Amino acid sequence: MPTALSPEGRRVTCRYLRRSGDQCTAEVAEPDGEILLCTKHISLTLELVNHLAGGSVTATLGKPA
Repeated sequence: MPTALSPEGRRVTCRYLRRSGDQCTAEVAEPDGEILLCTKHISLTLELVNHLAGGSVTATLGKPA
């Protein structure tokens, strides 16, 4: 698996903060993206958004707008 590096060559880590205040140390899924989360926290976020939207989010993923 390739290492997530910033344009400056530094390793980019997930910005998710745990309840304890510790930051997740996993590499981000997309180092040059606007949202710097690892795949685990992207998945958890999508599950929460989908739940709050009544299940309509994942049903429309991949379909043309």
